[in-house]
Amino acid sequence: MGRHRDYRIAGLGYPYVLILPTLIGGMLIAGGISLLLKAKKLPTQTTVEAVTMKKKMGFWFNIIFIIQGISIGITIALCNALHQTHLIPFIIAIIVGLHFFPLAVLYQIRLYYVTGGLLCLIPCIALHCYSVRLSFN
Repeated sequence: MGRHRDYRIAGLGYPYVLILPTLIGGMLIAGGISLLLKAKKLPTQTTVEAVTMKKKMGFWFNIIFIIQGISIGITIALCNALHQTHLIPFIIAIIVGLHFFPLAVLYQIRLYYVTGGLLCLIPCIALHCYSVRLSFN
């Protein structure tokens, strides 16, 4: 007997496993391109204050991004060293959630607090469910 993999999405068979993600990805790419084209039509700010503020925000964005990248690298190294590689996705998701809090302050967007909170809460809940499943198996 050969080994047969059962590819299913919500009970649907093989072709939908490839078609559905491709369609979703295509829609996301089309939406991104549409946003980029519309953003080009926005007026640009050329005052000295606006340019200075944009440079300052860009600097702090890069600092936040670098800290996030270093944190993810340290997480992967530590989890590998401690033989706890199953924790890597959960911890990375929490780090990504945490990086939204300084971005909320930087860009003054309150929704980023909600986004960051949910991106920290969801992996914690998933990790709890995962650890409960491990303890029963």
